Amino acid sequence: DALSVPLQEEIARRFVELICEMPEEITLCYLRELAVTDFRERTARYLLENLTNEKNANREKSIWALGAMRVESAIPKLMEALQGKEPYVRFAAVGALREMRVESAVPKLMEALQDKDANVRSAAMFALGEMRVESAVPKLMDALKDKVSFVRLAAARALGEMRVASAV
Repeated sequence: DALSVPLQEEIARRFVELICEMPEEITLCYLRELAVTDFRERTARYLLENLTNEKNANREKSIWALGAMRVESAIPKLMEALQGKEPYVRFAAVGALREMRVESAVPKLMEALQDKDANVRSAAMFALGEMRVESAVPKLMDALKDKVSFVRLAAARALGEMRVASAV
């Protein structure tokens, strides 16, 4: 017996509530499994609705979840989140776009290299390194002189990912 549509909707809504309450490391494995089930689209719809939620923690976790599930319809909203006020929302958006390997996000990720928040800058470096964006090399080389040590480390790692011999 299949579940009724209203029951499926309720399950998806409650699952999103749980995602927002649980630590990311616990939910990631569930989200990757969910990405291949019938509940994927329903859950994604509630996660997208959550992006307008005033509770920033819910927005951040919803962004991570959309990235882990690789929801392509979320890409425009994730790109919008890169321009958000809260650094942890921008950080989550960079991580989600990195997880999804969104080539169209490269210009926005390049902009994130100049973010005032060091976590966002370093996350953008990881993303560009993993995506092997060669046009980022000059900015990554400059980032080796950043005031923040973990940003310098992220730049070195990104350059290493791209096998830039002059950086290592």
